[in-house]
Amino acid sequence: MLQDIRDRAQGWIAWVIVILICIPFAMWGVYEYLGGNPNLPVAEVNGVELSGGQFRQAYRRQRMQLQNLFGANFDLGALDERSLKRGTLSDLIDGEVLVQVALDNGLRIGDRQLADAIQSRSMFQEEGRFSDAIYQRWLRMFGYTAGGFEQEYRRSLLIDQVRGAIADTALTGNEDIRNTLRLQRQKRLIDLLTIPKARYTGNRITEEAIVDYHQRNQAEFVTPERVSVSYLELSLDTLPDVPEPAEEELRGLYERQEADYTEVGNAEPNTSRPFEEVREELLKDFRRHQKERLFFEIAEQLANLTFENPDTLAVAADALELTIQETGFFDRTGQVADDGAPGDDVSGKAAPSPDEITITKDRKFIASAFSEDVLNAGNNSDPIELEEYRVIVLRRKEHLPASPQPLDAVRGEITARLDAEQTQKRIVRLGNELIEKLRAGATLASLADTHELTLREQIQIGRGDTNEAYEIVDKVFRMSRPESGEIVYGGMVTSAGDFTVIGLQKVIEEALTDADTAIETATRNTLARTYGKEEYQNYIRTLRAGAEIIVHENNL
Repeated sequence: MLQDIRDRAQGWIAWVIVILICIPFAMWGVYEYLGGNPNLPVAEVNGVELSGGQFRQAYRRQRMQLQNLFGANFDLGALDERSLKRGTLSDLIDGEVLVQVALDNGLRIGDRQLADAIQSRSMFQEEGRFSDAIYQRWLRMFGYTAGGFEQEYRRSLLIDQVRGAIADTALTGNEDIRNTLRLQRQKRLIDLLTIPKARYTGNRITEEAIVDYHQRNQAEFVTPERVSVSYLELSLDTLPDVPEPAEEELRGLYERQEADYTEVGNAEPNTSRPFEEVREELLKDFRRHQKERLFFEIAEQLANLTFENPDTLAVAADALELTIQETGFFDRTGQVADDGAPGDDVSGKAAPSPDEITITKDRKFIASAFSEDVLNAGNNSDPIELEEYRVIVLRRKEHLPASPQPLDAVRGEITARLDAEQTQKRIVRLGNELIEKLRAGATLASLADTHELTLREQIQIGRGDTNEAYEIVDKVFRMSRPESGEIVYGGMVTSAGDFTVIGLQKVIEEALTDADTAIETATRNTLARTYGKEEYQNYIRTLRAGAEIIVHENNL
């Protein structure tokens, strides 16, 4: 789509687009020239410099991997860029200490070995064979020279040799395997006594407590910064129908695209379907292409008019017959507020529409609305491509800075919090009292009767049990093993807010049999991979501790 816009851009707007596209590249270049050296080192490892070029390539690759992992719609801008850069640099340093130790120990990657490794990659193959054309295209796409990539890949193979020599040779003892399987299969027999929080809610909360809580926690009661915007939306679906083509024009289109309507499965190859048979398809294609062309033309006009008139959307709206739409207030998370500016009468206002809620959740829309140029300078935004054939230009309507919430606005919330705190204190106090009585000789059944509580007995659970709350299962398997004939007691507040008293009666363990051979083998392999990974990471930490490492963080 953006390619089509570029193809249609003419005159001064074309130069504007070119300049805007070039800004990121120019800024990167300015950064390098200001430093005086396009390859300022980002770190030194035992006197060997890691260049800015190496870092940028690794950082670009890291971002691409994250984008692939989280999906095309994930906004990488939401990540902490400084942390991401530090992580990338740390990985580079790890790689350098490993390459140095590999070379010191006589490891090498020969040219034939390198060529075989590259040519065996499926990403560089076509129909199972290495394709130099695909390889060269990939290099251009990711900004590599052949020499630069091959040097980097040679280093990667060296590092793999070191990793394999450590991680792939970890040993696992039979006792480790038996203990792992014993713990994985272990079950525990328990009783559960529940003290429901609902029984102890509705506590008396004084005005003094509410005021004191509000004063001590004012940072928690803040209305976030919000903005409302006006916007123009252009989409393919809302464009008017295009005029029907003349019959001659439609036949001309058929002749130009006849190859697209070849009969599939026909006994005679390359047999075209007749015009009359494909007329409706041609008409549909014609309408779509004409509408797409119209969309791009109007999109270019929209960009021009909103740029030339940065303080209003009205000029573009009038010229292009678009409707100026508005949103309610929303914050930086995209949450739409159901209230207005302070002092507004919102009693008669309708709730936000589903379309409004959807558009204010779009990360591009939010980023543009809160950008410096829109929020503070008061200009129209650049065209925002929300999806294919859907473009929006917006401008700030109203802006509300973050503000403290008055006590009356949060009184109910504070009351609920204080009630929840008192409720938890009461059930925890009762729960601990019951546990002390149990340890002194009382039984769960007698306490359940006395306090009219629910008791569930003889529950057998495993580590992966999903019939009980995760936190209860976790607590049960952290409790000490009971001696013969004894019961171990414990308790906790669950995620539901109830207090659960736990009576651990027995630990049940199954003996291994000959039928467990396959499970033992799988466990051995899993443990070996885990031990190998730990040994490899420990080895890297040891190498780093013995290396002289200087980091030039200002060059990142």
